[in-house]
Amino acid sequence: MSAVPPPRKKPAPRGHTLATIPPAWARPLGNPPPTSAPRRRHVWAITAALVELWRSRHAITGAPGLGPRPADPDDAAGWDDLDARIRALTARRRPVHLPPPDAPASVVIEAALSHLDAPPPGGLLPDHPALRDPLGIAPQSYAALDARLARRALAAVLAGEPLPEPWMEEITAPGEDDEDEQRAYTRLLTAISDYRRRHHRAGPDVLGPRPAGLDGEEWDHLTDAIDLYIHARVQRRLEQIRARTTAERAALLPPTSPLHP
Repeated sequence: MSAVPPPRKKPAPRGHTLATIPPAWARPLGNPPPTSAPRRRHVWAITAALVELWRSRHAITGAPGLGPRPADPDDAAGWDDLDARIRALTARRRPVHLPPPDAPASVVIEAALSHLDAPPPGGLLPDHPALRDPLGIAPQSYAALDARLARRALAAVLAGEPLPEPWMEEITAPGEDDEDEQRAYTRLLTAISDYRRRHHRAGPDVLGPRPAGLDGEEWDHLTDAIDLYIHARVQRRLEQIRARTTAERAALLPPTSPLHP
């Protein structure tokens, strides 16, 4: 008869042990909250236990906290998830990599797409990457439905027809001849639709009020994505105006004029 494996230790009890005497690697998590704040201390304890598990599975010994971000996409997703929890503990907002103020619209659009490619996790799910069995399968999501709704919105806005949902009116329409803008527009609407569905948002307000905790970090992430996309759209319009002005000036001035471009 095969031996029965010992039960897996739950994160919370182990985390409370770490909170009693925090190890040196836990410095990025900040000081454990006092026992007089049991809810905050419990969140710290769970996070510490998950970080310890991450360090054990990835053989992190020298660096504090999570260590360097892995290159493997699945491991990187788990690292991002735990990193978001640590930032929530220490009230540090996720850094946003902004392009230079004078960057062309194409660069800003790429920045918006890259930003959308790295969303912060909303919370600790049963299939948390740090706890997931390597052979486990993540639960199916509604991503396909959200993407379909975004494609419907793009087709409607390009055809001058009403958008599927009122909140979409708040997102600037992409250019008719700019595929990158259209791609960013659909990606942005897909991410917002997913957020609204999970947080039970209704009405014309795009994201609604900022929630607390890890959900607030997701709200920040989407707000930054909207700002990047709108900035790119405005920059593209300015570029088009400058190009049209230059062309009109060139048509009016004789070739020998010093003002001719």
